[in-house]
Amino acid sequence: MPPESLDRRTGHRISDIAVNFTNDVNFTTRIRLTEAPATGIGACRRYRSISVSPPTRPNHFFLLRTATLNLRRNVPRFIDYIIDRVKGDHADEIGSVFKDQVYQVVRSDQQGYSSTTYFVTFADNSSVVIQFRAASRPLDPATVSSARARLGSLVPEIHLVKKIQNDSVLVYKMTRLEPFNKLAKTPEFIHLLPSIAANVHIRAAVDSDDQLVAIHRAHYRQLLDVLLSGTLDDLPLAISNDDVSPTNIIVNRGVSAGLVDWEYISHWPLGWDTPAIFWLMGDGRDDHYVLHDTAVQIAEAFWKAFGAQLPSAIRAQSTAIESAMRFGAALSASVGGRYNAGHLASLPVMLDYHIPPAFWLSE
Repeated sequence: MPPESLDRRTGHRISDIAVNFTNDVNFTTRIRLTEAPATGIGACRRYRSISVSPPTRPNHFFLLRTATLNLRRNVPRFIDYIIDRVKGDHADEIGSVFKDQVYQVVRSDQQGYSSTTYFVTFADNSSVVIQFRAASRPLDPATVSSARARLGSLVPEIHLVKKIQNDSVLVYKMTRLEPFNKLAKTPEFIHLLPSIAANVHIRAAVDSDDQLVAIHRAHYRQLLDVLLSGTLDDLPLAISNDDVSPTNIIVNRGVSAGLVDWEYISHWPLGWDTPAIFWLMGDGRDDHYVLHDTAVQIAEAFWKAFGAQLPSAIRAQSTAIESAMRFGAALSASVGGRYNAGHLASLPVMLDYHIPPAFWLSE
């Protein structure tokens, strides 16, 4: 049982709890549970985060009312709820949604942070991907369809099948992608719009009073100068998954078969999301980041494959693409001038990285 105290004002018991998640994403979070009064459900806060509004669904009243009695059983489910995760065993719900059509349900070995994904085979031998997501983290089928029109089989078709658990959980059906040996053709280039978002976030980082951001003020000021110089102006916009990580890459028999979790799909200057290379080259977070022994080989393969998809006129803009990579890295470490603990390597490590020359020689 965690340590308990009493709220002197209300007399309610308070429990401080540290929970370590090991389901694909390793981190520890702290929450505070206050015993629910007779007419409400208490208070909840994630430390080092914004306050989380109390749940309003009836089936979650029980979790708080019994939290001090059944913490080991209830707290993991409750935390999944307050941070918008849909985790756990949903195989029975798949059977309930699709009735007698289901022949086999296999939980995917790769799971995203906030969703739960299954491979489902039907009686007619067709196969799809079924994903459970929180209603607060929906996918936009129309936007994904637009991405599919440009990226082809890299992006699955997505349909909302049903809302369950009082409309709090969304059930999506997606096409199960076939393996491919080459990325889809380069997206149709469109005129680059001004990088307004980058300008706002970089300026906020330069002016930030957050000490974890302020120590890198010189780096952000230098990036702002690059942005204002127009270095990125001639780069095309590209469709970005904006959440590329090992847990979101589907590999079938050693061949990349697609990407999942298109929740954050967006348009950024080409190269913006290439800091995903740091997920592949090393391990750890922030200043504890350590390169793998095979980092050089990984980088060479990554950049050669990336460059092979680009027209020579675009590949020739080496300085601009490398700058876009650094902007993507910098904004992973600071959002709106506040420190973002979700970035991978330390900011200096990411900004000092240079794309290997072999990339620019790709044909």
